[in-house]
Amino acid sequence: MTPHSKIPRNLFMLQRPETETGTLTPRGRLAGTRWFLALAALCLMVAPSAVASTGTFIDRWDEDDLRVFSYNVNWDSIFESSTDRSKFFRLLDATQPDVVALQEIRDYSESQVAGLLDTFAPLGGGQGWNVYRRSTNVIASPYPFLLTTGDGGHANALIDLPDETYSSDFFLLNDHLPCCSNETGRQFEADAIVDWIRDAREQTGNRDTFTLPPETPFALVGDFNIVGSGQPLQTLITGQTVFLGNDSPPDWDGTSLTDARPLHNGGGPEEYTWRNDSSSFDPGVLDYVLYSDSVLETANRFVLNTTTMSSEDRVAAGLEFNDVVLNPVFGTFDHLPLVVDFRLLAEPTPGDFNGDSVVDAADYDLWRDTFGQSGQGLAADGNGDEVVDSADFTIWRDAVAGGSTANAAPEPQTLMLAIAAIAFPWRASRTRHACHRT
Repeated sequence: MTPHSKIPRNLFMLQRPETETGTLTPRGRLAGTRWFLALAALCLMVAPSAVASTGTFIDRWDEDDLRVFSYNVNWDSIFESSTDRSKFFRLLDATQPDVVALQEIRDYSESQVAGLLDTFAPLGGGQGWNVYRRSTNVIASPYPFLLTTGDGGHANALIDLPDETYSSDFFLLNDHLPCCSNETGRQFEADAIVDWIRDAREQTGNRDTFTLPPETPFALVGDFNIVGSGQPLQTLITGQTVFLGNDSPPDWDGTSLTDARPLHNGGGPEEYTWRNDSSSFDPGVLDYVLYSDSVLETANRFVLNTTTMSSEDRVAAGLEFNDVVLNPVFGTFDHLPLVVDFRLLAEPTPGDFNGDSVVDAADYDLWRDTFGQSGQGLAADGNGDEVVDSADFTIWRDAVAGGSTANAAPEPQTLMLAIAAIAFPWRASRTRHACHRT
């Protein structure tokens, strides 16, 4: 991460065409100015300083939540149709994302995407959009990219978040898996993504990859075209491959990723992300946001469906009924945009093995009860070497000695038992307790 200013989200404003408003008389101009100043003063009193608020389900729950917007825009439509372009930028203006992931940008370059965003969604303050494109997938953000790369079709970016707001940077992988009956193609792509993430996470890459800093929060997003068996989705979540590479749970703690499962307009019950009423296929979930829940949690999240919003909410958000409709004449849809807000989890305190934010005797008990165990995701594995041993006890002891928690040390006889357990591990208790961080 590098120090830089957080982009004020209320500078990210949709540029609408100018319209004729008529000519005011001098008296009318003065009256209009008074009303404008009064309204401006009222807005300053009630409006938040950093995040533009719509007063609807669209708003962030906290101004520092990191918002990701993922959308299949239907083959360059935002470039080639002025109507679709207007719809898209109304959606973007209403949601004010920090990271934008687009699928089906086929014939337009990174610079052309950046130019479109800078023209119709300018950031203000001399800022410009950062854009990376791989195949038909695009990642865009007001924040700079530390690294960009891809493998196969997926676009990847390590996004440099401002140090004063976030404790870590953020990595995004955006992909569009093969469509329709090509189940084998989807599975190969899912296997390759799991293999790529393992290489980037474990620093063993042998392809077009880079090493992620340990514990970097990340998400996999895009149009995954999940139909048929659903196995490609399970591969992405669990890391259990079919054709390529070895099984590798994707998250940093050796567990599966989590599906954000956004619902329509935040309340559901619908969750489909694709719909075509002229097709024989039922509406379904084709688009996903999967994330590393060991270092991330979700806040607000929704599939944006303007056709089911109340008219009051649409007006408040500056949206129109057909903004997510592909063809208003026939009432046909395609994909719907997904919006997910993330919060970075606080870094764990050394020695706090049970994750209750206190370093105390309970953490020692957990270390003692799992001493000698090996594998991924062990709560008392304080140094991450996949074994609970004396080195982890040292981490706990030093945390207590450093004043992490008063009166946290066990009694002297308990410490003697710990030393005995280290010296004679075969005498350690056989009792094991399942413990998960919360």
